[in-house]
Amino acid sequence: MTGHRWGVVGIALLAAAWSCGQEHVYLAGSGTVIEGFVAPLHEEIQACADLQIHTSDVGSGMALPNVLEGRAQIGMRSAELEEPPDGWGSELVGFDYIIGIVAATDRVDFLVHESNPVGGIPLARLQEVLYGAEREDGAFTWSVLGVTDPMISGAEVLLFLPRGLRNQESGTRRFAERSLAPHDGAMFTASGQAGREGDNIKLIPRDVARTRNALGLSSRAFVTPDIGVRPVSIVDDATGETVQMQRSLWFYVPARRGVALDESICRLLRCVGTRERIQQIVSTAGFIPLPTGLRQEQATILDHVCSSGRENLPPGKRRHLGGVMVVEPAGVRRAGPPTP
Repeated sequence: MTGHRWGVVGIALLAAAWSCGQEHVYLAGSGTVIEGFVAPLHEEIQACADLQIHTSDVGSGMALPNVLEGRAQIGMRSAELEEPPDGWGSELVGFDYIIGIVAATDRVDFLVHESNPVGGIPLARLQEVLYGAEREDGAFTWSVLGVTDPMISGAEVLLFLPRGLRNQESGTRRFAERSLAPHDGAMFTASGQAGREGDNIKLIPRDVARTRNALGLSSRAFVTPDIGVRPVSIVDDATGETVQMQRSLWFYVPARRGVALDESICRLLRCVGTRERIQQIVSTAGFIPLPTGLRQEQATILDHVCSSGRENLPPGKRRHLGGVMVVEPAGVRRAGPPTP
């Protein structure tokens, strides 16, 4: 049932599972988290939590709306929550705040064909391509990105950027927009090519591998040695240092004051966010394991929200998104423009 897109049958199965008290947990959201993290570790996570996991790839933007509509119990995002989810504030919702738990750290890269001679790309030149106005003389060429090799310098830069499902946001695209932004609030003006494999972030490396002059954005979890691509470094002009685009993979759950989270949800969150065994094998899926301190902080948060009768908010970093309170571990760095 992994990757299932919800319909009438899916909702009926979900209702039946809950009503019968079966040990099933339903997750919806980011394709990166589903395909890159949950799928490779599926059996390990199920064994750790002693339950059945079912996932629905609806994109990061629809992760929490699916939870608030009762289609899932946990929303997964490949970018942190930046604005209140659709549907929040309805009298039918009845939640008081949102808990965020990190499962792993992901590396996001711009990829090039293995034969592309480009070394490091200056950040300012990449910003010109991604955030700048359209060129009157046509498309950007690789010479704009500093390539002097005559075999490719005059070729158009074919951008492959992830797009969200059904006009919803792509968590990966949004994360990169914030990480490389020349100033707060800047958004890509480049739309990117429609990949021959589709806009699925998992398949962008294969699109790049087909074209020597391609530049694609994807998670390193989807890059394997057999594909024929490599990550290209982005060099900060001001410092000369390489820009590291690392992000957290999030599991979000709405909660109520004084009411413990469902036991099965707690077991799953503990497995992905605190258990050493799962973190030991995270690197096999291409991700960076969580540091011990962050796992301990998340264990403290879960101890609080998984115990009934606690009216106070759990420990952790608190931030307001409109009228929504979000509680997350304090040890996670938020994405943003490179530090001058």
